[in-house]
Amino acid sequence: MHTETKNLILEVLCNLKTSVFNLLCHARHAPWEEMPSTLRNLVLSLPHEEKERFAEECAFLETMPLSNIPHFIFPYQAIRPMIEADKIPSGVEKGLPYVLHNGKVKLFFLGATSVADMLNKYHVLVDDEGLLGTGCLAKSPHCYQDGDFKVEDGDILLDVGCAEAVFTLDNIDKVSKAYLFEALPEWRKPLLRTFASYSKKVVLVNKLVTDKTTSKSTTLYDAVGVDMRDDAHFFVKMDIEGWERLVIEGNDDFFTSAKVKLSCCVYHRQDDARVIEAMLRQKGYKTRFSEGWMLTTMNGIHHPYFRHGVIYAQNY
Repeated sequence: MHTETKNLILEVLCNLKTSVFNLLCHARHAPWEEMPSTLRNLVLSLPHEEKERFAEECAFLETMPLSNIPHFIFPYQAIRPMIEADKIPSGVEKGLPYVLHNGKVKLFFLGATSVADMLNKYHVLVDDEGLLGTGCLAKSPHCYQDGDFKVEDGDILLDVGCAEAVFTLDNIDKVSKAYLFEALPEWRKPLLRTFASYSKKVVLVNKLVTDKTTSKSTTLYDAVGVDMRDDAHFFVKMDIEGWERLVIEGNDDFFTSAKVKLSCCVYHRQDDARVIEAMLRQKGYKTRFSEGWMLTTMNGIHHPYFRHGVIYAQNY
């Protein structure tokens, strides 16, 4: 049997099995909390040939406790102990909770967030997911940069979907300027507090980034056009919950005329990695993916279950 035919048959069988699981869960009104366990079981029941491709990840899942499986699974062993939350300097200032990032700069969160929840969120972002490249797991598929692809001195940083903007804060001393794109108005106050000491180099754009500019949205070119010089080089970090394709497709004037490094999440939709890579290569970008794989139940459970986390792309 030809390899392509064999792979097609395996794909059909896996999709059929997934559909049966989804139907059974729907029929008995299975709660959302059960989906991660279902995903784990589906992965471990993959055909032998496919499990071999993800041998390291499947070996981890075999030993994962069945209780409290998270909705984002990073299937890798810890290489060092995780940070203990009570050892992270934190506090509340004028109604806003904060952690002391890197022991020196206050990173503020939403006022409605308890200190305990804030510490857990910070711990997950920095230690568990390893967004900044300092995680405790053997591989960090959700990391926005690595040793060869990173923010460089003098870059103009565009943090698209910044939330608390820990990535920008971690790189603020390197960049010549930073744009914080965050559509949710409640983030405005904590972001202004976090970057109060950097107000001359930080621009907060409290709008959606889309393919057109309106009173509530903006394109990248319209937002940063003042900095579109021949010698400018941009580092774009994008995590916008599945709208990444729209921004890449609808901002051709920016992505084809500026010198860009793009670190873009590709796990929100099942085929994001394939589609977004094709879009970027068509625009002349060199691409590769972050190390490792992740599992998620975002938008339901679909085969193939393992997803790339972040694509690294560059056009210069």
